Amino acid sequence: MESITDWISALANLAIAVAACFAAWQGVKGLSTWRYETVGRRRVELAEDTLAAFYEAVALIERSRDEIMWSPLMMQRPGREQDTDEVKDRRDSYYVLHLATKDQREFFARFQARRFRVVAAFDRDAGALFARMEDLHRRHQRAVGGLHYWDPGTNLVPKDPQELEQLEQIAWRRHERPDPFGDELHAVEVDAEDYFGPELRLAAAPRM
Repeated sequence: MESITDWISALANLAIAVAACFAAWQGVKGLSTWRYETVGRRRVELAEDTLAAFYEAVALIERSRDEIMWSPLMMQRPGREQDTDEVKDRRDSYYVLHLATKDQREFFARFQARRFRVVAAFDRDAGALFARMEDLHRRHQRAVGGLHYWDPGTNLVPKDPQELEQLEQIAWRRHERPDPFGDELHAVEVDAEDYFGPELRLAAAPRM
């Protein structure tokens, strides 16, 4: 027959085994919780950074669309002396816009570089927001570029006054007129708030 000592030893071994299993389960549970909290925290940080980037993108384009009556930079435009008075006046004002859009290129390169990381963390709807902003940025760049090189003596840009007006409506923000391009910009901003905002509000909500 087994002695009491054997039974005590067996129970002790069983207790050790149970304790080891419990400790392993606790470790796995703790690791899962840590991973969940870490991923959640990174997701919230990404949402916050991305929403801030959308705000900055809209602000940069809108700031460059403010109508400028005069700037000393106009006098530094290359080729200014060879232009006729008609071309000179127009291209001087467009030159300031042209410089502003050149300064934006580095920001928008970084902006689009984060696109796939955001899509991986969220979904393709987030990528669609980036695509809309990129489309608006390119349209603004094309409008400014077309106006900057405007010359009625060449075929670089349309000579039709209506087409030139359409380019100016994108390039400039005219406060006294309807601004459909500006409305599109702010619509993307609002949609970005609607998409990323709930993630931030959920993270900020007090935990029970």
